[in-house]
Amino acid sequence: MTYHPVNLETLVPVGNITLSKTDEGLVMSGANDTGVAIYPTAVTIPAKIDLTAKTDSTNIRLKYGSGQVILNWECNMNELRVHDPIIGTQYGIAGKGKIPRNEFVHISWIIDHRYMLLLVDGEVRLFRENEPYMELIKAGISELPECMVGVAPAWGSVITVKEINISKWNHDDNSGHPLALLISKPKLTLPLGESITLESRVFPETAVNRTVTWSSDREIIDIIECEDGTLKVTGQQLGSAIITGVTGDGNKTAVCKVKCVQPNFTTNLTGLKTINGDWSEEDNGMVGEGAGDCFIVSNVAAADLTYEADLSIEEGIAAALVFRATADASGFYCANIDISGFVKLWRPGKDIAVKHTEISRKKLYHLKVIASGDHIQVFLDNKQLVDVRDTAYSNGLLGLNIFYATGVFQNVNYKA
Repeated sequence: MTYHPVNLETLVPVGNITLSKTDEGLVMSGANDTGVAIYPTAVTIPAKIDLTAKTDSTNIRLKYGSGQVILNWECNMNELRVHDPIIGTQYGIAGKGKIPRNEFVHISWIIDHRYMLLLVDGEVRLFRENEPYMELIKAGISELPECMVGVAPAWGSVITVKEINISKWNHDDNSGHPLALLISKPKLTLPLGESITLESRVFPETAVNRTVTWSSDREIIDIIECEDGTLKVTGQQLGSAIITGVTGDGNKTAVCKVKCVQPNFTTNLTGLKTINGDWSEEDNGMVGEGAGDCFIVSNVAAADLTYEADLSIEEGIAAALVFRATADASGFYCANIDISGFVKLWRPGKDIAVKHTEISRKKLYHLKVIASGDHIQVFLDNKQLVDVRDTAYSNGLLGLNIFYATGVFQNVNYKA
């Protein structure tokens, strides 16, 4: 059931937001992130929110209670931002946030007792069965609060809402139909001639029609559908391709973007191990992508050293060299370039030095660290920007870091 038909003119502006009616729908704009157009009737979980909208640039924000999902987030449009509907805690999902500009998309957000699902034009952008609000439900919270639903632009984006529909969700009524098609890796870098196995899943398990048709748009890769339902993908030619799966009813899709490469990462580091984030050797170097601080750490330990690399921020906020690190990256020194316009030397809990300088995305920089005892120097393009002393770490491993970003690293070398 729907609570009642949603007339766009009943949406209530709250905060710094401007609304205007056009032939295409309700146009919303806001100079910052404080404005929202609210649906005036409170909603309880489980609920399904359907939104058809477009943005001219960044930030379509669909809100429920203390939570929201953000597409085309201004800090990194490739990253989907998610805030828990009840608790408000937030996280990011790399590679799931981008939508086309100036094109209407259909967004479905299902907030259920046992799972949370976000679809964009039928493609799964989010599927989680362990959100914090679900833990409250499992703990026996007596009554979930009634919450408001809203739509918002942010930081100068202009969005147009064609339609919004809010429904009381009953997963039992839909258990015979596929709600989502999930794939184990939505993004894959595959060395030429090598193979990898992908797992897929039709959700829920009670769906009657569980058939899936898989295809690729190019001959870059070979796909073999195995009897156990997995996919064996083999790189045949250099280049990029997209694997698409479609459920038997034709309504749900899963996408895996594959890049077949001849790895060309130059480094004298050994034993590189991913701590978190997605890291892969590609034709242009080591590429890291992820939300928050993401690390890859080598098995090379050094105390006094010169450590340098060519690096760029392709998307997002920061990329860095890590040294004197622990194996789990809980302790370290980090020298980074940040798109906000600075080079910083920091360690957990302390910014040791910050030097403001212009930093641009998609530009290659040469970053160098010289550490001798407690004396640490940082150079950008052979210009010294940091010269400090710090005694927190005297020895440790070498690695790389990105922060809410896609970063590329090449010619990563050290000299002890």
